[in-house]
Amino acid sequence: MSVSSPQDNSSTRIVAGETAPKPKRRRTVEIALAVGLVLLIGAGAAVASAVSQNNQAAPAPTTSPAAELKLGYFSNVTHGPALVGTSKGLIAKELGDTKLSTQVFNAGPAA
Repeated sequence: MSVSSPQDNSSTRIVAGETAPKPKRRRTVEIALAVGLVLLIGAGAAVASAVSQNNQAAPAPTTSPAAELKLGYFSNVTHGPALVGTSKGLIAKELGDTKLSTQVFNAGPAA
């Protein structure tokens, strides 16, 4: 059985069990999507690289020590580093000339 198109003189043969050939337009769309995806990934990589280079080039800001550090903490085991650091003077020693002011809270609403 053959099917002919009224616009041209060519015919297409259809055989049972064979799949019809893909239209050329669908293949073109698939290629265009693949190329677009590659371009999108490349553009994203270029932007990420430029942002990374800009972040590395910035000089570190110069800072001076704070005059005072106010440290508030709970008096339970979850704030153990603050408990030990203040009781043994470790935090004050590391702060140098910065004054350490501490306040212990019993619960969250008190803080």
